[in-house]
Amino acid sequence: MGVVDPRHIKMGSRKYYRYMGSLTTPPCTQGVAWNVVKKVNTISRQQLSLLRAAVHSVSLSTFMIKYAHYCIIYLV
Repeated sequence: MGVVDPRHIKMGSRKYYRYMGSLTTPPCTQGVAWNVVKKVNTISRQQLSLLRAAVHSVSLSTFMIKYAHYCIIYLV
């Protein structure tokens, strides 16, 4: 697959949701701006395997998600 410049990845949509939250892994530091695209693209199993190998992720269950009592979400 080679080196991929994230600036050249086509997004599914120019619209995205933005909210303030925290990191998903300890120490769950606050003050993180999350941007989530409204329309997502898909990737192949091979691309997912390459991504996991690149970030040394064992599985999605290794991430701890911290929920707040409320959050403000903006569609930008």
